[in-house]
Amino acid sequence: MTSRLRLQQEASWLTENLSDLSWVLLVALIALLIYILMKRMAAAVRKHETQGMYTEFASDRDERRGDALFVQLRIPDVVEVTCMWEHPDGQTTAMWTRTMEPGEHTIEFDLTGKRSGRNSYRLVTPHQVLQRFVQLP
Repeated sequence: MTSRLRLQQEASWLTENLSDLSWVLLVALIALLIYILMKRMAAAVRKHETQGMYTEFASDRDERRGDALFVQLRIPDVVEVTCMWEHPDGQTTAMWTRTMEPGEHTIEFDLTGKRSGRNSYRLVTPHQVLQRFVQLP
């Protein structure tokens, strides 16, 4: 009888401790979710605050018309932009350097005479580099 009573007491003690442990784990899970949510919100706020501070492509894709490639840019402030063209063999050519005013701009690349294969252009500003690839036949 004593062992049965002892087993019941131990079972009761284990049940209480498991119940306490489940509450601790629940609180820890909620704290972790709050932490993750706060980190994500902070990242979203930083992204929102920095939007419009950097030069960016104004469209998802460049537009090609014949032997011309049109690139749309959005520039937030007066900035010096250097344009570099990289050929499929890795050779890089500086095309131009311009000081550009704030607003949307369209840059036209003449593709006549460019080597076939995977080319790319880079638009370099003091704070960033924008690069896209151009596949030429």
